[in-house]
Amino acid sequence: MAVFRPIQVQCPCGQAFTADAARSVNIRRNPAVRQDILAGRFQQLMCPGCGGSRSVERPFYYSDPDRRAVFLVLPRGERLNHSRDGRRISQQESACRTITLGKAPRQMRVVYGLDELREKLVAQDAGMDDRHVEMLKLFVLHDHPFLLRTARLQLVLAEAGPTHLNFVAYHHNQLRRYAIRVSRFSAESFVAAPGAPKAWADAAGHQEPLFAPERRWVNFRRWTTRYPALDALRDMAASVSKGEALDLQSPAFVRMCELLPRGANLSGTAKGRLQTLFDYAKRVGDGAAQDRLFEVRYGIELDDEWSTNQDAEDIDTIWKLLRNVPPSNIEGNTHLKEIEAIEGGGGLYQWSGVIQIGSDELRDKERFEDVLRHEVGHAVHAQRAAQIDAWLADEFGWQRLGRTQEAIDAWVDVMGGWEAWGPVSASQRVQISNALVEALGQGASWKPGRQPRFAANHPWNRPNFGPRLAVEGSHEDWYASFGQWQRANGLAFFLNYWYAELFVVKESTLDLIAQMPDAYAAMSHFEFFAELYALHYDLDDPARTIVPKRAAKWMDQNLGKPKAAPTALPAKTAKASKSATAVKATKATKLTKPRAP
Repeated sequence: MAVFRPIQVQCPCGQAFTADAARSVNIRRNPAVRQDILAGRFQQLMCPGCGGSRSVERPFYYSDPDRRAVFLVLPRGERLNHSRDGRRISQQESACRTITLGKAPRQMRVVYGLDELREKLVAQDAGMDDRHVEMLKLFVLHDHPFLLRTARLQLVLAEAGPTHLNFVAYHHNQLRRYAIRVSRFSAESFVAAPGAPKAWADAAGHQEPLFAPERRWVNFRRWTTRYPALDALRDMAASVSKGEALDLQSPAFVRMCELLPRGANLSGTAKGRLQTLFDYAKRVGDGAAQDRLFEVRYGIELDDEWSTNQDAEDIDTIWKLLRNVPPSNIEGNTHLKEIEAIEGGGGLYQWSGVIQIGSDELRDKERFEDVLRHEVGHAVHAQRAAQIDAWLADEFGWQRLGRTQEAIDAWVDVMGGWEAWGPVSASQRVQISNALVEALGQGASWKPGRQPRFAANHPWNRPNFGPRLAVEGSHEDWYASFGQWQRANGLAFFLNYWYAELFVVKESTLDLIAQMPDAYAAMSHFEFFAELYALHYDLDDPARTIVPKRAAKWMDQNLGKPKAAPTALPAKTAKASKSATAVKATKATKLTKPRAP
């Protein structure tokens, strides 16, 4: 017998429809269901709107009297509750005896997702103990350690042939899959060793012995430290929610924070529980606990200064700001590793993945938020450099050409060509090129290098000679005077003294920069993107309306949409662009360090 119930399904295309989902299945009476599970067809529903197929996960019981197996099948996202679910099915063992014809079930298991269920059936057909299958997975990982470099590994037995076992490895939310073959002779030799598998499992399993009869979820994942830590997180959050006091400096709390998965490896439920504990830590004024919880939630280290200074709101401000930008920009971003507090003002992004924020910024929460969001923009740029650079070039005309002869020729060609202002001999081109290189200086400076000097009749001194006008328009702190850059063919040309390279950008981009809160956006494509990012993901900034619709749409589609929840900071007032003097005063701390050429 099989019991199905109608459920409402919402397709990603927006279409809602009704479909039948299993509540319980008896394989003796419905053998076709077992074949559908093995073939990957079970609970695959087709959307009547878009025609797409999607798997539906709903709890159901799978019973097979002939194999004396009873499985409680639950959605993949509920693995965190394996202890509770194991107790749940154990309490029904007497009822399961009826299902399995009066005999004790050989297998009473909790499984999460149809992949795990299918694996149990593959092992049954191969005559393999599913506990031995989990043991073999550790040998697969031993031989292929690269699989552990990416978080949330899934590893399942896909096929069991006469000579080989075929495992499939993949990672959550990634399309790439890896096929791993294991000699069946080697696998069976290991399993056949008297007492070896159980003894090895008991030794390796620590507090989670695989062969213990009460372990209803049989999966190699339970040997990781994350599940006991997640259980502790659940219990502590529940305790706080009941109004009970919690010792945030206890060894148990500290140990939990050390063992919990971090950032992108956390489920939505775990993030919510961390929020409960963080709010409690803030309420009782425990900065050290806030620091620990922050590092777990976002996978980013916080400098100890944040928890030891006199500002009770600083970690909370950072927490809320990062919570309101797309998670993929923060969690798992290897280019964002730490946020440090330093003396002075402004912010600095190190390409090693460290953001530094001046402690003076804490005096003004709005300014603190703006600076941090700007620096996060740099980390996002570093994370997706090729994609963002291509977009900045196509949409805004940003070109970073370099300082070689080839780069100089390209710069002049875009400006109009060497002959656009009259004849220039080959030797004169070399002279001008050398002069441009000297004018760029050695880099890491706000000031220009040696200014070109030529005889009065040299092409350089012609009234409309583009390269000369570009040099003359690129003053010290060139970004503050971008209105004087050389313009031609809808583009603007300037010398960037920090990078010691020639740059090009669309004139329309400079019009946009003129409306931005900070003229420092003209410093380079890095600063332009960081400022644009900061505006787009700051929902309560009146200046956000200047972000072009095409740019906003691109960021939404490629970086993620901004979260609707406000950061609970005071409403902002419109800010005028900084003057050259103001920019100069903050440039030393706001500078983004250059990348390698």
